[in-house]
Amino acid sequence: MFRLPAKLISTFAVAVVLIAGCSSDHDHADIAGFTVMVGNETVVSQSGTTITGQFNVQSGVTTPEMTVNFTDPDGHTVSLDDPDYRLEVASSNTDVLTTNLTGDMTFTLQGVSTGSANVNINVLHGSHYDFESRPISVSVVAAQ
Repeated sequence: MFRLPAKLISTFAVAVVLIAGCSSDHDHADIAGFTVMVGNETVVSQSGTTITGQFNVQSGVTTPEMTVNFTDPDGHTVSLDDPDYRLEVASSNTDVLTTNLTGDMTFTLQGVSTGSANVNINVLHGSHYDFESRPISVSVVAAQ
């Protein structure tokens, strides 16, 4: 009887899971970065794997609403009008900072207590991520 080596079977199983995890019957957003804007001012951006800027929040204060604009590898704005795409903004430490989605591509941050946390800005496509940001530093300082 012919037997396949266990390593070959494991490799094949992983390939099947990866292929089945995201079928080719739909498109994916070609996102390479983003800008976070407050009004007309860029607060934080990511291009490739480089983050520029950070968030500064006062404890007990909610930031103004911020808008995320995603970009493709050429720097052009990516439209995410399809309802299958959802913005996710997540705090690494909710004892220090919470996040609140306020619209399709808008959010606020709320300082809970002084300290530091990271925020990730992600794009969910169905049940998986089409884009996951690098961690963005957030400093929460005492209210003045």
